[in-house]
This record gives sequence, structure tokens and C-alpha cells, in this order.
Amino acid sequence: SELEQGSPFCAGPCPGGTLCAADATTTPIACPRGSFCPPGSSVPRLCPSGTFSNASGLARAQECTPCPRGYACAAGAIAPRQCGAGSYS
Repeated sequence: SELEQGSPFCAGPCPGGTLCAADATTTPIACPRGSFCPPGSSVPRLCPSGTFSNASGLARAQECTPCPRGYACAAGAIAPRQCGAGSYS
């Protein structure tokens, strides 16, 4: 059961897919696009290079989408970037 605000106890770690960036957080916020937030996160972690995410609320790195062939994805990318003429991936 959820504890009422003003309880002498903390409800527990911030849920996966959200972050609790400040002390005394009462409402966790969704993890931003291009990142993931494991349970207990106070800051988002960037999706690894070679992946991207245009969705918010990811809890694990494995939820980041692999970059498609012919595109590049830097760490924290929210969309793949097409490789230009003279290059490949």
C-alpha cells in the first residue's frame, strides 16, 4: 500500500523508468528521451552509442533501440543520423 504524504517513512526508491532528481520528491518524472533510468535514479543515464530512444520512460539500456544500418547514433541520441556520402556504418 502507498504511504500517505507526511509519513515518517520514505516510500522507497524511485521506480524504474522515472527519476527523482531532488530531495523530498513526491512525484517521480519520466526518464527523458535518449536515456534510461533504473530504479532509484536521481539522474538519467544516456542510451549507449549505437542505440537511440525517441520514447521517454525507459528503465533499462536494453530498451534503447539499435541504430539501423546506414545511420549513426551517438550516446544519448533521440533519433538516428544518416551517414553521409563517402561514409558507412
